[in-house]
Amino acid sequence: MSVRWLAPLGALFLTHTAFAQCELGWFDADDMPDSAQFGVSVAVDGELAAVGSWFFADDGSGTGSVRLFRRAGVLWLPEAILTEPSGADPEAFSSLFGNRLEVSGARVIVSAAGLSGVGSDAGCAHVFRRGAGGWFLEGTLFAATPAVHDAFGSYVALDGDLALVAGAGYPSALALPRVFRFRAGAWRGAGPVAVPGA
Repeated sequence: MSVRWLAPLGALFLTHTAFAQCELGWFDADDMPDSAQFGVSVAVDGELAAVGSWFFADDGSGTGSVRLFRRAGVLWLPEAILTEPSGADPEAFSSLFGNRLEVSGARVIVSAAGLSGVGSDAGCAHVFRRGAGGWFLEGTLFAATPAVHDAFGSYVALDGDLALVAGAGYPSALALPRVFRFRAGAWRGAGPVAVPGA
């Protein structure tokens, strides 16, 4: 499966190479400027698709946003828009919210690697979940010891109740990938991942 970004049309095509690039879906965002970078990140799991645009939020803040689409037959229909929870904070303006993301079941993990609330570009990742009343923030994941320029959240992965988040900052132990597990109603750090040679 692959994605083609048609910037002038403000849309994405979801295609499958096994069927000669047969069109499987169209994600429309014609209300966004080209500078929004709609499609900078894309993830699909079953009937749910998430598309990031790290320089545009509907409130005009520039913090970034993630649009969720759900498949209904041959169509992908808009379901929700996720935005940086710290959007009212001036530090959130360059949080790069939506630069990376992953979908797993009824959850979406979204990078905010540029967020500086705990240190310049220290970064974090947010986990959103779909409940009876819609999508809500389930947890925010930080490095064990947030540090300046670690850009924690530059890489994210999600599989059910397990999340993996890594930084792209200075090559130190602080930027190593960290495992998180959802248990007892909250996301909790389960320890760093040992990287050979790190």
